[in-house]
Amino acid sequence: MASFFREEIAEDLEAELASLRKEVASLKRKLGRQGAKTYSAGQEQLSELYDEAQEWLTAAMPLIRRRAKAAGRTIEDNSTAIVVGAAVVGLLATLFFTRRR
Repeated sequence: MASFFREEIAEDLEAELASLRKEVASLKRKLGRQGAKTYSAGQEQLSELYDEAQEWLTAAMPLIRRRAKAAGRTIEDNSTAIVVGAAVVGLLATLFFTRRR
């Protein structure tokens, strides 16, 4: 009698295990499909973002060039003042960051 119950329990467990295996396999397939969709959507969004950034930079380049040329001319015209200013900042930083003993 006890042997009969053990066999019945073993069969029930095997059936339950088989059912769980099928369910796990189904979930794996669903997750795989969902992951592929998410990856594809991410690629599309990144591509759109890159295109927008490229358009913005293309439109902004003339202004960036003009400002860079103006900054270059300012530096050339005031090179002595810039060197003196950098030296003063360097001296002040040295005084500020050195430890007093």
